[in-house]
Amino acid sequence: MNEVARRKPLRYRLDEIEAETAKKVEDNYYQSCITQGWGRWLSGDAIVVHTGGGDCTSYRQMEKDTGRDRRSLKGWHELRLKYPTKKLYLPVIIEDSKKQTVKWLKSQQQKQLDWYQSSESIEWPTPQWLFDRLDEEFHFTLDVCATDKSAKCKKYYTIEDDGLSKDWEGICWMNPPYGKEIADWMAKAKETADNGWTVVCLVPARPDTNWWWDNAIDGEIRFIRGRLKWPGSETMAPFPSAVIVLNKYFDSRVVWWAVKEEI
Repeated sequence: MNEVARRKPLRYRLDEIEAETAKKVEDNYYQSCITQGWGRWLSGDAIVVHTGGGDCTSYRQMEKDTGRDRRSLKGWHELRLKYPTKKLYLPVIIEDSKKQTVKWLKSQQQKQLDWYQSSESIEWPTPQWLFDRLDEEFHFTLDVCATDKSAKCKKYYTIEDDGLSKDWEGICWMNPPYGKEIADWMAKAKETADNGWTVVCLVPARPDTNWWWDNAIDGEIRFIRGRLKWPGSETMAPFPSAVIVLNKYFDSRVVWWAVKEEI
């Protein structure tokens, strides 16, 4: 068997790289917790040395002398008195760092889950500034995947209308669900474009997926610089975005689109 045949499929290698990166991030966070713990103990040790044995009559005066917050000084001092040697403090700091790391990982996982759930919903609206910029260029006549509140055109299809079962005509805007069903929406968009209509799609930039290769590469692909901030969210999207323009009469090309700089 030759070398190429022995290689793992690319997607499995990418999974390994992602897992390896995640492990490094987790290890770095754990090590930072250890470092911070030692820092607090060493600060307390410096206070003990400064006071000549452990007694501290005035944290207020020490605050003036060091410029550090008295509450922190008191906490560091008490920590050092409770664990007078590094050997006694070592198991405590390891256990505390493990707990902090687990808590942090759970919070990160929850953030990703919240984003995944929200991005699957067609009720997650398109950033208005981005739609306005594209509408100036294309003059949309149909929003194929909308709600009564988020619709961008006078004519639109909601989940109750089952937009996938409808005929799309005119100049169509599509911000589809970002779950597995995105493949069906992109296939419908390409089919509509092959019939001579225009479909402009706002999708995650996922050139590693089958739906991208099957439906997007024949269109004009505009990779958006930076990350989008969705209406109602306080954080940026955890993935890059792209605008795909599909029309059988348009040339296939890739554009690196600094759209925010155009506005």
